[in-house]
Amino acid sequence: MVLPLLQRSPWKQPAVFRSAGNLSTFRTSASLRACSVRTKSTGPQLTRPVVSQTPVAGYIANSIQLSGPSRSCPVAGYLQLSAGTIVVSGPGGSVSATGPATYSQSLPSGFLAAGTYAISATGSSSVGGFQGSVTLDPPTKITDVNPPETTGEPFTVQWAGGSSGDVVKVSLVFRTFMTQYLSYGYISAGAGTYSFQPICTGNPVSAGGSGVFCTFGMPGVAEVVVEQMPPTDQLSTFQTSGLSGNIQVQWIYRYVIGLN
Repeated sequence: MVLPLLQRSPWKQPAVFRSAGNLSTFRTSASLRACSVRTKSTGPQLTRPVVSQTPVAGYIANSIQLSGPSRSCPVAGYLQLSAGTIVVSGPGGSVSATGPATYSQSLPSGFLAAGTYAISATGSSSVGGFQGSVTLDPPTKITDVNPPETTGEPFTVQWAGGSSGDVVKVSLVFRTFMTQYLSYGYISAGAGTYSFQPICTGNPVSAGGSGVFCTFGMPGVAEVVVEQMPPTDQLSTFQTSGLSGNIQVQWIYRYVIGLN
């Protein structure tokens, strides 16, 4: 079971936290906040693919995601289980939620911030009670977003603060009605900047060509997403009975910057 957290907010607000796991909290610039938890029983030992956060020279370009209708189907040997009452306590107070398998709770304004959070559950007939903690690092602050002004220039994002041991993922996003295009890369949070180098084709008119055309691997850029997170090998983990694996807690600060 994975226990992650998310806050999504506009330009100058820190975002807290989310991942592809089971405990997720969402915060927007308005008053909407939610938290959900799902647990799984012992099954055929399916393993979630590990997402590589390794900084590399360059970036992943033109990653296409379809946004059409979707549905979920049961997997043999897997069930959604109750963990009893779940309590999350942090610097801003405590919240609790009770559900059969999916949990939801409104969070008070300012609840999510840097600091240590205790997470506990009373358990049920299927899942044992558990407790653990996770520490959120201070959030980075986006200081500048620089789209290219002329052909051939890089697209650069800059930030300050946070923890140098964290990882930052920077994504350029373009959407159509049914498709989302992504170009993204990872770098140490301590770097303070990330640049997408353009992918250019053609020859300059001065050299007898018809001109140079540059993109970042997709039709355009409508949105920039900056996510700060701990390395995957440094996630908080704890155990309980009734689950086939460890409980992992992951947090992500997410900044979403629209360019339109």
